[in-house]
Amino acid sequence: MIRRNVQKKLRLFFWLMQILIVIGLVLLVLPAIFQIYPNIVVSGSMEPEIPTGSLAYIYAGYPIEKIHTEDVIEYELQNGTEILHRVVAINTMQKSFKTKGDANENEDLGIVEFEQYRGKLLMTVPYAGYVIAFLGNKYVIVGMLCTCIAYLLLDIVRDIWT
Repeated sequence: MIRRNVQKKLRLFFWLMQILIVIGLVLLVLPAIFQIYPNIVVSGSMEPEIPTGSLAYIYAGYPIEKIHTEDVIEYELQNGTEILHRVVAINTMQKSFKTKGDANENEDLGIVEFEQYRGKLLMTVPYAGYVIAFLGNKYVIVGMLCTCIAYLLLDIVRDIWT
């Protein structure tokens, strides 16, 4: 009887772990095959359409010549910071964009050169970035695993004593 209960609980634990792995693959790894990568939105410059903490999927394979005004693009500053803003003007002669955050009153200072372009926003999952950032913390992962193992062990001990 005890052995069956333990086996059921272990099966449930491993089944849940497999589900979490599949969800991680679908949300984070699989899109990379199609040149789509997730990025966590860390500022409120695109609110309310793209809230802080959203998981933004950027299509890196989207051709730059197909970008139009009103498209939301990701570009990289010289210091490596990635920015997600809306295109308000395109200058094909200078090979540059003029961008603006939806929540900002003014356009961004300076221009975004085509070489800085990293991709076009494909979709967002509101607030999912908070979850990814939380689960990406190694202490949280260790804590969750220890909690699961402790629960299983306590449950096994309880089954033995009853």
